[in-house]
Amino acid sequence: MTYTKNNTVLIVDAARCGTTMLTGIIHLLGVPMFDENNVRRRTLEDLIIIEALKSEKEIQKVIEDRNKKYDIWGFKYPNLWKHPYTIQYLRDPIYFTIFKEPVSISLRRYRKCDHQRMRQTLGYLLRSVNEYSSLGLNINYLSYLNAVTRPERFVDEIIKIIGISPSPEQIETAIDFIRPRVGYPKQRVKLWNKKL
Repeated sequence: MTYTKNNTVLIVDAARCGTTMLTGIIHLLGVPMFDENNVRRRTLEDLIIIEALKSEKEIQKVIEDRNKKYDIWGFKYPNLWKHPYTIQYLRDPIYFTIFKEPVSISLRRYRKCDHQRMRQTLGYLLRSVNEYSSLGLNINYLSYLNAVTRPERFVDEIIKIIGISPSPEQIETAIDFIRPRVGYPKQRVKLWNKKL
């Protein structure tokens, strides 16, 4: 793996939209996105980062330590806007967020989709966009649908945005991470790929 610059990669809002998948992809491409020994496996959130975010002094120390350890690294924290003081300590940050379509988000968050839930879902997405816009962050918006229907292109887009050169094996592993496993036939994804 070679890098063109030193950065911190952040996965921000919106929760339940594919941020765990995106974190896993970037990690598999060779960018450390969490401490392997201190990670919430279900969500790939770095527990050291989550704990440190409770104190500005602590998060500053963790970020400085990671900057010394890695040329490029990152973490997932969907609610980063709640801790805006963190931003000043990040090294040339690259921000990503990923969105699913609203019906899917509503079903995931509320287990149903009606007028009220759709209004809540759209309000949630709009709030996310507004919060990060007000902080002046340059967010790279990604589509979950593009990830599952065009995984090769999706991974290639991430590689170009970050400016990394992962090995062919890392790229293949990242692509495989996108492909659904249980309860979602791989044949369907192959069919989508052929049509698109």
